Amino acid sequence: MESHSAENNQLDQRIPVDHVPSRVTWVNPCFLEYRVPVYRELDLQLNNGLTIICSKQRMKESICEQMAEILGQRFIALPGEKILRVSWRKGDFANTGFQVPFQPRLIKTILDSSPDVIISEGFFQWGLSAFRAAARRHVPVVITYERTAHTERNAGFLRTVYRRICASVAEVVCCNGSLSSDYCHRVLKVPNERIATGVMAADTESLKEKVLLIDDKEITAFKEKLSLKPPVFLFIGRLIRLKGVSELLRSWEIYKENSNQPNGSLLIVGDGPERGRIEDNIKTRKLNDVHLLGSVTYSEIGFYYSIADVLVMPSLEDNWSLVVPEAMSCGKPVLCSIFNGCWPELVKSGLNGWTFNPLRPEQLVALFEWCAVHLGELVSMGEASSRINEDFSPQKAAEALFRACKKAAFQFKNKNHS
Repeated sequence: MESHSAENNQLDQRIPVDHVPSRVTWVNPCFLEYRVPVYRELDLQLNNGLTIICSKQRMKESICEQMAEILGQRFIALPGEKILRVSWRKGDFANTGFQVPFQPRLIKTILDSSPDVIISEGFFQWGLSAFRAAARRHVPVVITYERTAHTERNAGFLRTVYRRICASVAEVVCCNGSLSSDYCHRVLKVPNERIATGVMAADTESLKEKVLLIDDKEITAFKEKLSLKPPVFLFIGRLIRLKGVSELLRSWEIYKENSNQPNGSLLIVGDGPERGRIEDNIKTRKLNDVHLLGSVTYSEIGFYYSIADVLVMPSLEDNWSLVVPEAMSCGKPVLCSIFNGCWPELVKSGLNGWTFNPLRPEQLVALFEWCAVHLGELVSMGEASSRINEDFSPQKAAEALFRACKKAAFQFKNKNHS
């Protein structure tokens, strides 16, 4: 972290004041609640110079209301988008199809915002319009990209070539972490000096505030109602194939059948197309200490973090699962799949959790056993999680994004003046 800080200070010293962008337009057709505090912080960094353009059809109304309060007229939810969807195989995994959006007002709307820098969310979707607008206004493009070599294992030749072309035009590519930046460097051929990291954050501050307001009596009553036995393991996420819930249940069944210390309860919070199959598995295997709780609102999620002793994420494919930093901010240790792109930054083996391969159930079984035997150590591991997650706050993410925009503007002007 110290070396990164030194590099950032050197960058700030090299960039003249008149090269620092004051207006940034972020083209992002759809985003969820976790982006809101990052956008708020980035707007502060820019002295109220951030514009967000999104698709009205794809956004939650509640998020649009929040963003309108923060940015006012600089939050633009464009109506009238048309989308052509093509899918060649069923599933929620990456690269099982594609969609081609058409928004006739997008380029004009970007140009009307008079940006010094344009941020494109990914390479496709609205990315082409972002690049065209940047060329017409003669400003740099920053790409935010979160996928890893694992999530892109089925990307195919043409898709990869297209991304390489886009990446070669962008001044900076902002990646979630080391797995994403490694993919961009090795496969998309982006030079390391044009890659930025540290731009991802969950809405941890407001989550921690909500957790502090939860009554201990309410937690105790819930545990007694379900007869929960410690340690309480928690999964939160959509019930879709790529989240690995079936693999989680298989590991849990083996743990309960063969372990010398088969203590614990498993809570599954979420909903989705796999719910029926998961319910059948729980009943068929007689997993009486597994509780399928269904979906909850974003404002209620802190209650379940308060109940849990350990978060378990068995993803078969994930870019940067936000429930991991959420649980960490609530002081929980984490058992995290190696197929989840966040683990190198967030999960330190033996300090605040462990990683495992969800396709090898014996690995997760061993971790269940360890947690049951070392229940008293889980609190200190959760405290370590909180400390680690402090480096991934919305403010830190906004600072990293602002530096990326400054770097892009600086490099773009030097390139065009040389």
